[in-house]
Amino acid sequence: ALAENKDLRLVQFSAGRDRLENLGITALAGVFAQMKSLQVIEVPQNGIKKDGMVALLDALRENSDTLREVHIHDNWIKGTAAEKLV
Repeated sequence: ALAENKDLRLVQFSAGRDRLENLGITALAGVFAQMKSLQVIEVPQNGIKKDGMVALLDALRENSDTLREVHIHDNWIKGTAAEKLV
């Protein structure tokens, strides 16, 4: 639904403990990267592992002009994903 609405400019996304995991967050990351309007993201405790976290962090980089808060704790952030935080 988010991807279908081309006029939508999402500024905040919150989904805590929703089991987004890699598949869900990767799909959302594609939308976030296209919109480039995200200011706040909260996705704690979603079982996001390496591939999902890399996709999310790449998408957040596309939102660097607007992004103010990132809450991604209790997910997998090490190795390749940690390097994306720089």
